[in-house]
Amino acid sequence: MKPHRETDMTLGPILEWLPSETAPSTRPAWVVSGDFILPDGNRIYIPDQRTARAGWGRIGSTHIVDPVARPLPAAMAVTWFSLSEQQSYSAQVELPFDRLVAMFTTPLNNPLDDTDAAPDRLIVGFAPGGDVMVWAAGITGTVEVGLWQAEPTRLSMDEIIGEGDITPEALAEMLLKESLTDDEREALARAGPQPGLWRARAQRFIWAPEIVAATGRAFRLEALNGEIEWLPAAPAPAPRAAPERMRLYWHSTIGALVAELVFDPTESLTAFQKFTQDLPDRPLRLLLEPADADGGVEAVLTDGTLAYRFEGLSVAVYRA
Repeated sequence: MKPHRETDMTLGPILEWLPSETAPSTRPAWVVSGDFILPDGNRIYIPDQRTARAGWGRIGSTHIVDPVARPLPAAMAVTWFSLSEQQSYSAQVELPFDRLVAMFTTPLNNPLDDTDAAPDRLIVGFAPGGDVMVWAAGITGTVEVGLWQAEPTRLSMDEIIGEGDITPEALAEMLLKESLTDDEREALARAGPQPGLWRARAQRFIWAPEIVAATGRAFRLEALNGEIEWLPAAPAPAPRAAPERMRLYWHSTIGALVAELVFDPTESLTAFQKFTQDLPDRPLRLLLEPADADGGVEAVLTDGTLAYRFEGLSVAVYRA
């Protein structure tokens, strides 16, 4: 979708954007109701009466409504039922309108193919403990808009799902069985809902990736806070959440290669926290070294003095 550059002095720019919902893939949420509230009071509804579980920061169900070109929202009202907790939450928050306008009118760049595109989706994420996050997303990246705390609320089952003859326990069991595999449900039973985890993963650190002993082309970072960022071969340190997944593109003696790196989320967050517990603004480098022309990649986090080598890293290398 191409953004319209029309502007209403009272409503801000008129742009093409769509609403979407999501939740952690292993901690689904039932969306009871949701609206983005425009500056004039009109509402654009967030897809509701469905299970959200596309993954933190990822696009889930999308509601297409005419006209697609409209003002950006100034506020948001949402209510959901956390399946892993069997608890309802509700929040009404003001959105950072000027920040949204800047995001949706400033293209993000993919340096690998030099593509520029501005966001065209607003995603709302629902996490255990009442954490609710909003992202601006497009084909060249996903950026966190803000993180808020919803309040627990008491709802009847008729209000939640339009059916009064079912218990919260039965509803949660039914929807979890529809959404998760047997292994995922067993893991959820062992670990529990883990309220506050996604708020902790939103913590930012001053860091940048750096390729070692190879000629880099670009990086694609999927961070623990749900953001997706394309980076050039030699990016500057900046406030970023710890990595969850990365793609490393480089030139080797056998041609262009790409490595898919999957970090253990707990190890990733803990490593970054340990380096910054005394000096939160300490700049860090994530050194990524291809083992050989078509082998694995080693990842080392360093502050220039101390170093930590990631052990729970999974790597797959392909020809680009």
